Amino acid sequence: MPLQIYKRGRVYWAKGWIEYNGRPIAGPYRRSTKASTEEGARDWINHETERQIRRYVVGDEPSKTFSDAIMLYNASPKAAKQLIPIVEAIGDLSLGAISGALLKSLGPKLKPKASTDTWWREIVTPASAVINNAHELEGTPLIRVKPYDKFERIAQDKRRGKLSRVERTPADKEWIEAFCRAADPYNAALVRFMFETAARIDQAVSLEPDDLRPHENKVRVKAQKGHPESWITVSPQMMDELLALPAKRPKNRKTGKLMKARVFGYGS
Repeated sequence: MPLQIYKRGRVYWAKGWIEYNGRPIAGPYRRSTKASTEEGARDWINHETERQIRRYVVGDEPSKTFSDAIMLYNASPKAAKQLIPIVEAIGDLSLGAISGALLKSLGPKLKPKASTDTWWREIVTPASAVINNAHELEGTPLIRVKPYDKFERIAQDKRRGKLSRVERTPADKEWIEAFCRAADPYNAALVRFMFETAARIDQAVSLEPDDLRPHENKVRVKAQKGHPESWITVSPQMMDELLALPAKRPKNRKTGKLMKARVFGYGS
């Protein structure tokens, strides 16, 4: 069956085969086009069809390098900064020549004093994202990398003379009360709110006055770390403490403009 499109959720997918002169030359496909419109999905199918027919007629094109893959990747400013030394190290290598072991070996070379967790987060993850993005767009090789094991982590911690996963003692009620006696009203309410709800710091400081439902003792916390946005119930005492805080409009340090009012007064 020639390539057809169908919608799954908000994205269009392609299903079927690519044919040339009545015979299948590539497929079967069951792949997301990453397009949210039918027009975009058809553009993807046309591009993929042309690529596969050209490949069938004239053979494989020269292998794409990591530098080529970078040009296909829409990196965030943070990811772009992480990718600069990686491109300098392996930019000329073809994607087919880059293995998981090779990506993991970049850690000791690029960040010799960092932990294996940092290597994974700042080297392996962004590099893998670039390679697999090229796979989705151009059909280049896919990469899967086995995480650093505990022996690799321990060995690196010994080399740098520092533990990477330090066990932390959680705060108890006595610590919370001692902190609140020394803190200003905003920080006291902030730490009590986090202790009571288990909200993350970013979820807490993001609270706006409209996120409070005083009559129901409910607070809306934004989605984060795989959890959807939700309304959570707090104690009446906690709600009273939140309502007693005059909302403040923090200033964006980059633009200098005032942001929306926040319950705890912080922009971040």
